[in-house]
Amino acid sequence: VHHHQPLFEENRKSHALLTGKRTANAMLDPDPVHAEARLGVNTEALLSRARAFLSGVGAIMTSFDERLRAFEAKFAADEALQFRVRARRDHLLGLWAGRLMGKSGTALEVYAMAIVTADLSKEGEAELVAKLEADFKAAGLALGAPQIIAEMTSLWAVAKQQIMKGQ
Repeated sequence: VHHHQPLFEENRKSHALLTGKRTANAMLDPDPVHAEARLGVNTEALLSRARAFLSGVGAIMTSFDERLRAFEAKFAADEALQFRVRARRDHLLGLWAGRLMGKSGTALEVYAMAIVTADLSKEGEAELVAKLEADFKAAGLALGAPQIIAEMTSLWAVAKQQIMKGQ
């Protein structure tokens, strides 16, 4: 316990200087202006240590802020990529479904864009699957949800590859 006394005394003096509170010895000292000097507090060293500590805290916060901004940018980029892949997949899905229903040319392209728009305007893919099932049924085709979902999954990989290649 005795060997910790100087460290405790230094911390007490440092606290007094940083907070503007005078130590008990300084309050009782008949010459309070020079009391800190007689108590052995090196004001310049103390201020230098305080500045170093505070600059380290600032560096940590700056580093954290930079990491947060990088994470947010990556998240936004990933979301944009997912959106583009989904739109491309839906277009390819529309082309696939339209061809099965016998569409070609402008009618095929219009149908593919209608599938993209339908998926963007609704929440979830279940409504898209239901729309395609209804369209297949109206065209006299017996394609159900399992076949549609399998094609959607397959086309997701194709769409992602196309987007990543910049096509």
